[in-house]
Amino acid sequence: MKEIILGSASVRRQELLTKMGVKFKVVVSKVDENIGIKNPLKYVSKLAYLKGIDVLNRNSESVVLAADTIVELKGEILGKPKDERDAFSMLRKLSGNTHTVITAVFIGDKDSYVLFHSKTLVKVNTLTDSEIAIYLSSEDVFDKAGSYAIQGAFGKHISFIKGDYYNVVGLPLAIVYEALKARGIINV
Repeated sequence: MKEIILGSASVRRQELLTKMGVKFKVVVSKVDENIGIKNPLKYVSKLAYLKGIDVLNRNSESVVLAADTIVELKGEILGKPKDERDAFSMLRKLSGNTHTVITAVFIGDKDSYVLFHSKTLVKVNTLTDSEIAIYLSSEDVFDKAGSYAIQGAFGKHISFIKGDYYNVVGLPLAIVYEALKARGIINV
């Protein structure tokens, strides 16, 4: 059985893979996320692919799983915030609106790869500036697409999701599990 490498520093992705029973090691990608693509699905898919290939090029005897997650609101990509002001602005935009969380996943080895994505609709209640400020002072949001973590304190502001909850956390477990199983990486 080939070694599985998670090409991500995301603690949430590490926790989710561990819950799935997957044994892996972490090798962080060195890909610059400023790739100049404006289309949300193309952007997130290209980043997952580039991250996967980057890690695979340094670990050619392994299976690499890499992913990228973004928040898309009315065609705008909301990635990780640059600073607190940017995080506040993102949460203000999400307030009272439904957005789409898109995670693209790369799974591959030196012979072949698959690239797929999952989309989840998320409705955020209307937030006051005070609620946003309290949230930002209580959680580290700088490594989170859209400046929030659904599994944390922000969950109380989510009134509706349609799709895979774990996709919003950062890794769509069911389709990742099925893809690993289909490739013979997980034997059941």
